[in-house]
Amino acid sequence: MPLTLEYRYQKKFILHWGEMGNAWGINRTVAQVHALLFVSPKPLYAEEIQNTLAVARSNREHQPPLSGRAWGIVRVVARAG
Repeated sequence: MPLTLEYRYQKKFILHWGEMGNAWGINRTVAQVHALLFVSPKPLYAEEIQNTLAVARSNREHQPPLSGRAWGIVRVVARAG
């Protein structure tokens, strides 16, 4: 199945945002998570982020868990199920 143009641009944006974050002194993975959440049309679970970005679970667990909330870019959303 061919990838859509939108998906390819989103992937490029996420990769470039990670590079820019790294240049700003922000962990590359944290910057990529920020970019993914920015372009996502819906809230994402940690496992969805991990799978989408191909981030190792150990890397995900070493990131400061509250940094996104402290920066005002992430909020907790309660969902049924």
